[in-house]
Amino acid sequence: YQIVDSLAETKSEAVLPLEIEAKILGVFDVQSDIRDAFDEDDLLVLRSLADNIAIAIESTRLYQDAHNRAEQLATVSEVSRAITYILDSDKLLQRIVDLINERFNFPYVHIYTIDPVQKELIFKAGAGKRTPLYAQAGITYDLDAEKGILPAVVREKKTKRINDVREEPLFLESPFAEQISGSEMAVPLIFGGDVLGILDIQSEEKGAFSSDHQKLIETLADNLAIAIRNARLYRSEKWRRQVAESLRDVASLLSENADLQEIMGAILNQLHKNLPCDIAGIWLFEDNFQTEESIGNRKMYLAAYQLAETYQQNGLDRIKFTPDEWVENALEQRKPTIRKPEDPIGPLGQKFNLDPNYSSIAAPLHTGGEILGMLTL
Repeated sequence: YQIVDSLAETKSEAVLPLEIEAKILGVFDVQSDIRDAFDEDDLLVLRSLADNIAIAIESTRLYQDAHNRAEQLATVSEVSRAITYILDSDKLLQRIVDLINERFNFPYVHIYTIDPVQKELIFKAGAGKRTPLYAQAGITYDLDAEKGILPAVVREKKTKRINDVREEPLFLESPFAEQISGSEMAVPLIFGGDVLGILDIQSEEKGAFSSDHQKLIETLADNLAIAIRNARLYRSEKWRRQVAESLRDVASLLSENADLQEIMGAILNQLHKNLPCDIAGIWLFEDNFQTEESIGNRKMYLAAYQLAETYQQNGLDRIKFTPDEWVENALEQRKPTIRKPEDPIGPLGQKFNLDPNYSSIAAPLHTGGEILGMLTL
């Protein structure tokens, strides 16, 4: 017997297990400040009470489990409905993280999608107090990073459920977390064997996620991956229709024998509608060249351009340059060439002092066997 200060007057005690089907749910403890307070008749009554309490507890648990399952199924159903009528991917992702946050009371729910070109995971939607900070900071993760739970989930294509992040070697501290503790569950969004993104759920409590939670979230993740795929297909088809309309507009100008400068301006205008960029330009070779000259010896000039509002056009009409090795190679290709960070900085990059990692693409302008110039974005 262990004396408890708050129950110092106890003289007798009866303790009975709360048991149902060989499963112990707890104990029923009765104390008295009188010696020999409990006889066999009392124990019979107490055992009956203990049995009824055990049944009541088990019934409550079964009801709660059934209620939770019903809530979970309702969430899956609502996500499925959202998939069918929300085609805007940003709205869809936000709706899903809000549902998970509301229905399961998970404090931090985030969705990341993969940018295959930059090889990064990009924050796309979130629910919880960190969301505005993540969105403002433009949180990304390098897919090739050795450390980090999310890049590891992408590589392994398997869920990671971590009960204590402090014990996880791959864990990277969030710059917006008030403390380094809690649990995390990261689930890959897989369609057709490809990982499209990550559904990441965090809690400041240890062991916040059970195996049942994992099964449910993985079911939601399967539906979410299908939704992302459908939204991308819809956006792609919408973009194709928009491009087709733009081509018709340009073709009508060609049929009207419009001025070359007007045609180039229309092309850049339509390009900007379909492929928004900071700077678009059409480069042509100067006319005063010998036919036997190689393209590396011929000067190019900026024949037409379109700029974002943040850029000034002063001096662009005077830009001329002789193609370097990268431009020569781009001109001789039959398809567009994408600039890499280690490639030379082009004349417009130099003009506007762009970051060395700036993105650019060059498409050669060919007619028959002649190279007329190039289009750059």
